[in-house]
Amino acid sequence: PTIHTPYGPIVPPPKKVACLTCYATGLTPCSTCSGTGTIVDGRLKNANNQNKLPPKTALVGSRFTSVSRLNGRRHYRVKSLLGDFVVLENSCGDKEEVKQTKGQLREKSNWRSGWVTLEEIKKAEGG
Repeated sequence: PTIHTPYGPIVPPPKKVACLTCYATGLTPCSTCSGTGTIVDGRLKNANNQNKLPPKTALVGSRFTSVSRLNGRRHYRVKSLLGDFVVLENSCGDKEEVKQTKGQLREKSNWRSGWVTLEEIKKAEGG
């Protein structure tokens, strides 16, 4: 919000938040934050096109929908964490496990957080 004064408008600097692509370390080259470890608030939601993952302790039990079918299934629940990998188990039918990295789960082109329908995915993509 701009503050109007008799001397002219004052625009406060944008709020910065931690980059979720490089985990705010700034150590890895990152196209999202240009290696700084922080991004301008709102950029993550609008331009980064990624899911925000819950904290590590809350990730187990979280629900995700695969944009394309994996083993004939779309809806998965996080079963466990194995290092950098997340083990997902399909929610219906014969239980099958799929391993994905956290980075893969963040990409909205592959996964959506929560259980959503194919129509909701297409509508969100403007189709």
